[in-house]
Amino acid sequence: MIYLYESKSFFEEKEAFDLYFALEYFLSEKVMSFSEIIFRFSQGISIAYGPYTILLDEDWDTPDDNGTVEIYVGETSSILDIKTYVLLVGYVCINYLKFYPEDRKRIDRYIEKINNRYEEFLT
Repeated sequence: MIYLYESKSFFEEKEAFDLYFALEYFLSEKVMSFSEIIFRFSQGISIAYGPYTILLDEDWDTPDDNGTVEIYVGETSSILDIKTYVLLVGYVCINYLKFYPEDRKRIDRYIEKINNRYEEFLT
């Protein structure tokens, strides 16, 4: 998980502590692999395990919820705008690929899907 640890300061800079700690928890608990997490992100599928939930657009209740990612830690939550979320996911993927270059095609495909999925929020 060194690729995640090396991304920590960027998450802190963007005040995305909850997203960082959720990813760290999912990976350390071996809930799923990094590439499985990024695949789910590319599909807009939320991830919930233990005290953490990352709520993505497949679970938005109303169109008014569009444009944010909600991260729950127990009963408290924080909200990230989609632009920041995509930036952070892309950043950690770049670090991941430094250690696992053999996954480049797959991760690049997922990042492309994420960018396409949220294109309207990235301008």
